[in-house]
Amino acid sequence: MPSFTFHIQDPSAPETTYLFEAIVGQLAALETMQWRAMFAFATGGGVISLLRDAAYQDFQGRGGETDLVVGLDSITDEPALMALQLEERDHPKFSSRVFHNDAGGLFHPKICHFTQKGGDQTVIVGSGNLTPGGLRGNVEAFCVVRFDVGEYVDLRPWDAFLLSHADAIRSIDEDALVRARENARFRQSRPRKKREAEPDLSPSAEEPAGDAEPPAPVTSRVLVAYVPKAGDRWKQVHLNRDVVDQFFRVIPDSAQRVFLTEVLPGGAPQEEEARHLVYSPANKNMKIEFAARRADIYPDDHPILVVLETGLRTFKYLMLLPEDDGYSQMTRLLGHEASLGKGLQRVLTTRQTAMAFWQKLPL
Repeated sequence: MPSFTFHIQDPSAPETTYLFEAIVGQLAALETMQWRAMFAFATGGGVISLLRDAAYQDFQGRGGETDLVVGLDSITDEPALMALQLEERDHPKFSSRVFHNDAGGLFHPKICHFTQKGGDQTVIVGSGNLTPGGLRGNVEAFCVVRFDVGEYVDLRPWDAFLLSHADAIRSIDEDALVRARENARFRQSRPRKKREAEPDLSPSAEEPAGDAEPPAPVTSRVLVAYVPKAGDRWKQVHLNRDVVDQFFRVIPDSAQRVFLTEVLPGGAPQEEEARHLVYSPANKNMKIEFAARRADIYPDDHPILVVLETGLRTFKYLMLLPEDDGYSQMTRLLGHEASLGKGLQRVLTTRQTAMAFWQKLPL
């Protein structure tokens, strides 16, 4: 009998499984060799986060095949299509197409199908799209159905749909890019106080009229931590168990991800990073990689990591070097508050307390 699990993606529930995590969990399985999917909508943030994930990179590296079809009816944007084009150009086993809908109603499926070497198969069907909101930001529902080799999986309607609409399912071309730009113009021109029936974007992307985001609550949790040297790979920040359990709340070497957005000292956010927690059995270290300051060598004094929790396993952060604004203020905070766990000073506090030391904290 196939095994069936049902999930409510609830970003407020610590035990939730994000759709993003369910997908990368399948890609991470060493036997998975084929991934095909249809999504109604795709945005750059959703596509890029998946394509850059370590699980997808490993899947691709072992020769995995990908076939994606996305719709153009609404939401889908030009950055998503351009990222898919680039991936297809660079990797011959990656295929992406778009559905030019002439059927009247919305093209609205959200389904993934994974095939393993031995013949096992997994199907994920739900409400989430290939967007930041659909993959983890929204409350969504999805089910994961696993079929052992020899168990019948009837996906003939999927294949029949692709065949009957073959003329409308085409490679990403200039017509598709024009349609995606029109989607963006429509979203920008609509009244901001109204919400579409399909809220698949993250709030900041859904309302692009300004760059400013609403301020985080003053009670938001903040981690301030010295970063150990760890050779020339100090951006893979070593953490102790208390920090992992009490702040990041992620299971090591699992499909769970922490979603990190670097904020530059001036306050500008960078692209989101989806990272897994790595556990080293040899030295019992746990590490999360941060993209910030890649070009910098480790300074004479410890760098300071400042991380603001904005949602479940979702964070904004700064990586401060001794010459940066805020470094001396965060040094004082580290000397004032009790350390969490063993090792270098790591403080779990609130945004309000951090701002008492550094009034211009850009998080």
